[in-house]
Amino acid sequence: MTTRPGNQPDQPPAAAGTGVTGATSATAGTQPADDPDAIRADIEATRADLGDSVDALAAKADVKARARNKAAAARGRVRDTAQRANRTVRNRPVPAAGVAAAVVTIVSVMVIRRRRPPMKAPTRNRLRWPR
Repeated sequence: MTTRPGNQPDQPPAAAGTGVTGATSATAGTQPADDPDAIRADIEATRADLGDSVDALAAKADVKARARNKAAAARGRVRDTAQRANRTVRNRPVPAAGVAAAVVTIVSVMVIRRRRPPMKAPTRNRLRWPR
């Protein structure tokens, strides 16, 4: 290895296509550890990191579980909203009764309009003035 003007050693060339530059221990930029215990600790730390990465990827790929989690979160939000509305109705029943009356009126109008036969389109003769 050669040294640069800033007294930092050059890294050995990377292995072909791997993107890895020389063997180093857990701390980047240090010389390879000759101690077998340090090498084992480095291997265990790498395995733990790799295991966490695999678990994260597996969780991201499990679409069914993600959908279940989103559905559960939505159910929780709906439940919270319903409880809040229930508390509001109990604390202030008059505005809630007004809203309920408006909803009943709107639904009634919609039902009546659906049951009534449709009106015939005006014909040309009906639109003319009598002579």
